Amino acid sequence: MEWISVKDKLPNKNELVLCRVNDFGNEFTCIGEHSVTGAFWFQFSYQSLDKVTHWMPLPKPPNE
Repeated sequence: MEWISVKDKLPNKNELVLCRVNDFGNEFTCIGEHSVTGAFWFQFSYQSLDKVTHWMPLPKPPNE
């Protein structure tokens, strides 16, 4: 899997994805979603993230 720029494509609404964030020079990766309104990304803390630069689908869970 490769990172997808939010300028090129957005994930489906409410799909959990890995998000790459650049917030005032602080870069980090988190799990988030593209909301129903299409305007916000959220961490599990439900903090709005408006600096998402890239995303990728979550990997499939392991088979046990």
